[in-house]
This record gives sequence, structure tokens and C-alpha cells, in this order.
Amino acid sequence: MEKCTNTDCGRPFHVATIGGGVPGGKEREEIHCPHCNHLVRAPMTSACFLVTKPTPEQEAAWIAEQNSN
Repeated sequence: MEKCTNTDCGRPFHVATIGGGVPGGKEREEIHCPHCNHLVRAPMTSACFLVTKPTPEQEAAWIAEQNSN
């Protein structure tokens, strides 16, 4: 999971990479937080990204893990 870089949000989300490896097909693909729509990053790639929210249970476990570190 990744963490939103917006200081007002900071919630986790999943990013899955789809495709890629196309020669000469690189474009800037934006990854936005699914909770607050903040632009987290925009890598140059020929892949696409699927961004999803975690389940409430996954988010609670992630928060507990972050607080224990």
C-alpha cells in the first residue's frame, strides 16, 4: 500500500501496475489518491495504474502497523 502525500489526508491506497514494456510508448501517468483526489505522483511509463481504496479492515491494519513502528 502507498500513503497519500496530502498532509490533510495521509490515508493508504493500493496501486496495481497494468501492462508496460511498450518501446517508445512512455507517457506521464498520474496516480491520484482515491480518498481526496490529490496527485501523489506522475511517473513516465507505458503502463497504466489501477488505484483502489483498501477495505476498512485493511486500512485499520495498515494504521495499526504504522503506529507500532
